[in-house]
Amino acid sequence: MVRASSLLLVCLGLLSACTGQVQKITALDRTTHDAKFPILTGAHSQADCNDCHGLFDSFTQFTCRNCHLNPATDNAHSGMPGYSYDDAACYNCHPRGDVAGVAHDAFFPIGDSSKHAGLKCVDCHTTGDKKKVDCIACHDHSQSATTPQHTLVGGFQWTGAMCLRCHADGQVNQVAGHGGASGFTTVDIRFGSPHHKAECLKCHSAARTDKTYAADFKVFDCKACHAQAQTDTFHQTHSVTGYAYDNPSCLLCHPTGDRSGTVNHAAHFPIATGDKHNGLACGTCHVNPATRKVVDCTNCHTHAQATAAPQHNPVGGYAWQSDKCLRCHADSQVFRVVTHGSTAAIPMDVRFGAPHYKQDCLRCHPGLRTDKPFGTDFGTRDCLGCHDRAHMDDVHSGESGYSYSTPVCLTCHRDGRKPP
Repeated sequence: MVRASSLLLVCLGLLSACTGQVQKITALDRTTHDAKFPILTGAHSQADCNDCHGLFDSFTQFTCRNCHLNPATDNAHSGMPGYSYDDAACYNCHPRGDVAGVAHDAFFPIGDSSKHAGLKCVDCHTTGDKKKVDCIACHDHSQSATTPQHTLVGGFQWTGAMCLRCHADGQVNQVAGHGGASGFTTVDIRFGSPHHKAECLKCHSAARTDKTYAADFKVFDCKACHAQAQTDTFHQTHSVTGYAYDNPSCLLCHPTGDRSGTVNHAAHFPIATGDKHNGLACGTCHVNPATRKVVDCTNCHTHAQATAAPQHNPVGGYAWQSDKCLRCHADSQVFRVVTHGSTAAIPMDVRFGAPHYKQDCLRCHPGLRTDKPFGTDFGTRDCLGCHDRAHMDDVHSGESGYSYSTPVCLTCHRDGRKPP
């Protein structure tokens, strides 16, 4: 193969001889090359054009692997996310051809807006080994101030490796975010709670996939502390329905880490002895183990859909979906429609032939209960959702005492019909 620099000179010489004109050389020199890649100074100042471009017919193509050989290159990048031994990957992380040009934020934020901006490599990589990080080299002077700030952190140690386990992104809000912040569990770790000062990295033992030296705080492990023999015995002794020795089940029944082992389920939906839903396993209704707020009624009742639909024939707006089930049956009751119009307390007539027959129940009763916000408050009513003001004002024009409000509507139309 003709070497690139020789080939270029031969071509330019022939062209000049043929035309009798001096041709302008447009190839980059060491000074102008700097915009693309620095070769005037730095690590590549002694490189020859052919070292990078000699294998190709165009200077737009290059290779790093003529000089940077394996296995040395693989060994130097061991454990680095996204590494591959190819030219494009080399240039992606080393656009200036030196270690300082690494896309460091993939490992730890050191950009201009970060807390660690302006540091030299050796400030953290004190031994020169880029895979070894020493946080103490800088923070040693602040140990006396930092230790009291970690009094709530179970298992806290003043070592660089432990710093990175919890602060892989330079953040300092792990403990403060515990108890409801996005991405964290709601386990209570305040003073007096069962998990106060429990070792953080024992509960959160899994490593992140993008930064394997860091703890993944979105993953938790209850079984690291709560042995199966003891846990099984406790739940069997107390006849806990649906118990399973797995982390999602633990958090489902103990969302705050309370040791009592009891959930006040009656405050949400009746499942005690004598109730229709007694004896069901938690996972039967709470089909999503990640959150007990998701409830699926149709998981059990799907076989009864054919018989349930006729039973809901007079129910306006009826739909075979769990959120609609809970809106009307928040207490597992089934007597809403049949009691409508049969007592002085609920005089609105919804029988066949009445003006409000099969009207959408949840349009007349849009309000939610305060104790169970997933349930409808049937004690409140709204006539204005269907009867618009322009029409009502026109129909009642000149009538004494009229106002466009639900209480006034019900004063004259208690059963939903027009007065005689």
